[in-house]
Amino acid sequence: MLFNLSIKIFLRELKSGQLVIMFMSLVLAVTSVASISIFTDRLEGALSIQTKEFLGGDLKFESNQTLSDEILEKINKEGVKISKFAQFASMLSTKELMQFTSIKAVDDNYPLTGQVELLSPKSNDFLLINGPPNLGTIWMEKRLLDLLELELGDLVDIGKSQFFVSNVLISEPDRGSNSYSFAPKVMMNS
Repeated sequence: MLFNLSIKIFLRELKSGQLVIMFMSLVLAVTSVASISIFTDRLEGALSIQTKEFLGGDLKFESNQTLSDEILEKINKEGVKISKFAQFASMLSTKELMQFTSIKAVDDNYPLTGQVELLSPKSNDFLLINGPPNLGTIWMEKRLLDLLELELGDLVDIGKSQFFVSNVLISEPDRGSNSYSFAPKVMMNS
């Protein structure tokens, strides 16, 4: 008897259209929640990738002092791949001109995440590099080449050392965290 009454009420509500409206509202609500959930998952993944590239790896540790041997030993025991670099401001000079620059001296593991983007000297195409400049060469931004009136292959002085300008530096993975970002960039091998 109760079952029959339930069926009659269900059929009456179905004929009136209110049940269909409730069902469609429920489908719309579930679809909206699922869409938002998928969107936020994808956004979180994209932000995670961008954060790694912004930092140049999973974690960035900056200090004015070198890490002690015991800390480096612990890091190596964990199997963590590290890249060390020194970043400093200095004057870069040619025979006639000088310019304040931000210099980054990187090791052979640089970059841990992402790639360094260069402008090819021969074809004006973009190159993506997973490594540092060769010893004795530097990469510099185009605006620095223009300021110092240099061409690729010219010699420049940093302190008492001379370097060949081999490529134009377009971007690097950890550029956003540079404390000397206002100065033109130079990258060299440490």
